Amino acid sequence: MMIFLSFLSVGYGMPLDSDVQVAVSEKGFEFARDYITTIPIQFEAEELSGPYGCWDAVGIRNFNVQTQIKDVEVALNEETITITARFDPIHGFDMTIFAEDTEFWDTCLGYEGDLSRLVIENLYFEVELYPFINEAGLLEMSVVEAPTIVGELDIDLSWFPDGVILYFFEDMVFNKMSEVLQDRLPSLVDDYANLLSYQHTMGDLAFDIALSQTELSSSALFLGGETEVNYTGTADCTNEPVPSSSFAGNLSLADIADADVGFSVSMAALDDAIGNLWEQGFFCFSEQDFAALLTSLEGLFAMSVDNLGASATLSQIPSLTIEEDRIFLQIEQGALEVHAPETGQQLIDLEFDVSAAIDLTLDPTTSSFGISLHDLQFQFSSLQVEGLIEDNPQAEANVKRFIEVWAVQEIENRLQNISLFQSMFHFFDLYIFVQKVNYEEAGLEVYLNLYREGDEAIDTEPPDTQAKVAEIATGSVEATWEAEDDREGELVYSYRLDDRSWSLWTTDSKVVLTDLTSGNHILQVKSRDRWWNEDQSPAIVSFAVSALDESADDEANQGCGGCSTTTPRSAWWLGLFGLVLVRRR
Repeated sequence: MMIFLSFLSVGYGMPLDSDVQVAVSEKGFEFARDYITTIPIQFEAEELSGPYGCWDAVGIRNFNVQTQIKDVEVALNEETITITARFDPIHGFDMTIFAEDTEFWDTCLGYEGDLSRLVIENLYFEVELYPFINEAGLLEMSVVEAPTIVGELDIDLSWFPDGVILYFFEDMVFNKMSEVLQDRLPSLVDDYANLLSYQHTMGDLAFDIALSQTELSSSALFLGGETEVNYTGTADCTNEPVPSSSFAGNLSLADIADADVGFSVSMAALDDAIGNLWEQGFFCFSEQDFAALLTSLEGLFAMSVDNLGASATLSQIPSLTIEEDRIFLQIEQGALEVHAPETGQQLIDLEFDVSAAIDLTLDPTTSSFGISLHDLQFQFSSLQVEGLIEDNPQAEANVKRFIEVWAVQEIENRLQNISLFQSMFHFFDLYIFVQKVNYEEAGLEVYLNLYREGDEAIDTEPPDTQAKVAEIATGSVEATWEAEDDREGELVYSYRLDDRSWSLWTTDSKVVLTDLTSGNHILQVKSRDRWWNEDQSPAIVSFAVSALDESADDEANQGCGGCSTTTPRSAWWLGLFGLVLVRRR
């Protein structure tokens, strides 16, 4: 309960100077209240007892009552959080009430009787909590002072040696319930909020997020954390360390009012993650990385592919740039060479640049974040090819195409089914909906809405995509598409030509593909709805293009990952942790 409140009690306020931070609006408060009222609460004790008057002990055995919270309110103060809760009528059954005294000569009589029914009406509980981060980097909620608890106690007891003692029973019952509530509510807060603080290993990548700061005002509680990403695999090389980025600019989460939850990741955190992986050899290449490429080159050279070898290097650390609505990934001054080890002959020597878009994905059924690749472009800055079979006039063009296809498929395969946050909220039977992503100079902001399991608003059905070729001209094709979905709302589309990368998501319903090589081509189109459900069976259209002149063929093979007249080639998508996953599975 309270764990949920603390994590979702975050409102808009001054941001923290940290890698990541979380904020939640008034809508988050409302969601938390609705969620908490579904949780049953039980109070049990073998015996509640204490001395009273001349009795050594008076109390209740087999104390057991259960209830449900009817309403919860959260008030954010300058330094503390005040939680008030009202409860449905509380019932307890089959208990024993007793009074014991070992003194023989006093007037206190021993007593034991059945307490078949206990009812508490109008129970009100109020507690003030102070949030802080402990030495382990986890959120804790400490109780500031003794909670307030009041109610109306009624028991079906017709007689007791001293009627005044019933007030003692009432205090004893309320003290026990207060003790349980002030222990349970903060622990629930801790458990839920500390989902932000986790260690997650995915293949050879280790993610570590530790809470480090809190900030509380009358309008907001911010939780700030520090991130670290490391490569744990065996490196084929290492690189010189790069300086850590310093925090610059603020991520205010200013649009939180329209969402339940918002979280931000700073540009400094992304840069530091890339720097760590660069130093640890994550971006180095191994022999097995080139297996598919060398197989595809079989038959183009005068020697067997079994005797070919390859190596690749990056001379510069990859970089990210955030603009108004995109994150740009750029890899510059890469080098690739293919050689024949037995003869020492160098067959391919090229320099290349790579640009790509890493897209945020969401699986609503498990509330998991993941990533996928879009619009990867492999550009040749220089290329020298030796030893080609002379009677194959298309050999050099095929070398370019095979290298581009290899680069696209190698990276796409490594990004498939990657989950950055595995079922982050599902432990609490919650589902997340990504409402909006903001790109700021200082980093990335993601806004979420939360839904309870079984909510009719949750959509897990993907749309169904249809596509067709509308017009074929010499060297160009116009294709159109549409999709059917079970819910209303805007759909977005992505397409890919042949073995090239998927395009950026777009609301456009058509594309004109230009500078196509002659021959047969395959166009695939997929759609995605506002709940991020992606069509897993894209529409497929086959078509043929008439012969072009050689200059057009050469231009077409310069590495355009799906050229379009409707989508600028410079428009990249989201890079949230995506870049750091490009090199290794």
